[in-house]
This record gives sequence, structure tokens and C-alpha cells, in this order.
Amino acid sequence: MVRLTFGHSTQRQCSDQLSLEQAQADNHSAEYSQLSEQLQAYAEGVAVDFADTTLDLRTMTPFRLRATKACRNVLYGQTISYAELARRAGSPQAARAAGNVMSKNPIAIIVPCHRIIGSANSLGGFSAPDGIRMKRRLLDMEAGERVFT
Repeated sequence: MVRLTFGHSTQRQCSDQLSLEQAQADNHSAEYSQLSEQLQAYAEGVAVDFADTTLDLRTMTPFRLRATKACRNVLYGQTISYAELARRAGSPQAARAAGNVMSKNPIAIIVPCHRIIGSANSLGGFSAPDGIRMKRRLLDMEAGERVFT
């Protein structure tokens, strides 16, 4: 897994976003089918653990890799601050850098950057389509609130 995109209004917007990345994927693999089912369950409000999803993290800097791994350990329905993420990544003074890593996360949901919030419980940012509103909807869904009618 190199890239995941969601929240687009049209299939064309989704395709355009994915074409920005030149990664090639075998869409017929068993792993892809399992991931597709897991993402569907997640979208329906099921607490899914994506820990076994294989990610290609080889191009990440050491800090980005540590922050990404620390983010993957934040469980469904939980949130932590950017400062706490930096601490868990081994760099307690690097909250802004942790936020920067999350803002460039190409695998949202699998790397649940929406669970990382500001230290005063502000939402911070979110780079997916619909931005902060999407982040709020994901957090509300994980908290057990109905977000789609």
C-alpha cells in the first residue's frame, strides 16, 4: 500500500488524485480484496484494525517513519495530541514536525492521522477532501455517533 484516497465527489476526482502518484498496484491480489472489505466495514462504522496492512514506507525519513508507526498505534475511537505523537516518536519537542508528517500522510485511515489533534482538543488540520469536516465526521463515527443519513 502506497496511497489511499477517499471523500471525493466523483470518480474522476478520485482518479485524478491517484494519478498524482505513479505507484502501480495489483488490484486483483488477495490482500487488496481483504483491504477493500476492511475499508468498507470501516466506512460502515465497524472498528477495523489495519495493523496487518502492508505499507511501503521505504522512502520515509527516520522521524517520519517513527511518527507514522506511532500514529498506527492510536486505536479506533482514541485521539492523541501532536505533542504526544512526537513524544511517542522519540522526539518530544517536535510537535510541529509531527503535524507536518501527518499533513503529508498518503495513506489516511490506514495510518489514522485523523486521530491526531491539537493539544487544546482543536482538530488541527486534515488534508483529505472536505478537510476538517471530514476529520470531524471520522472522529464522530469512531465515537459511535451517526454521521451519515
